[in-house]
Amino acid sequence: MARGGCWLRNCVDPNDAAPLPPAPAPFHKPQPEGQQNVTTLLDDFPVLTPVTDEDLATAVRAVRTHVPESWPEGELCRSERVPYPCRLARWGRATLAAAGLTEAEVEAEQGGWA
Repeated sequence: MARGGCWLRNCVDPNDAAPLPPAPAPFHKPQPEGQQNVTTLLDDFPVLTPVTDEDLATAVRAVRTHVPESWPEGELCRSERVPYPCRLARWGRATLAAAGLTEAEVEAEQGGWA
């Protein structure tokens, strides 16, 4: 048996091991002027205007599916389990607003949309 009670041949006693070198700093490439990084681009989905019937139907479905649900961590999206409002809920509401629906109309119609 090797030192320290290890049954492997090449076992190293943790007390004799050299300390690990510090982890390198993460590399951040500077962004050229006028360009956005990926996280900025992926924060929200774009709302295309004019809003088509297909976009409107998808937005209605997103608003009905991605609703808040109470959890011990706070309000989470029922569908994605991320903090509410999730990206699809924000996109759906923004698309409905771009189509001319007010927040009150969205709330009033949420139960009646098929």
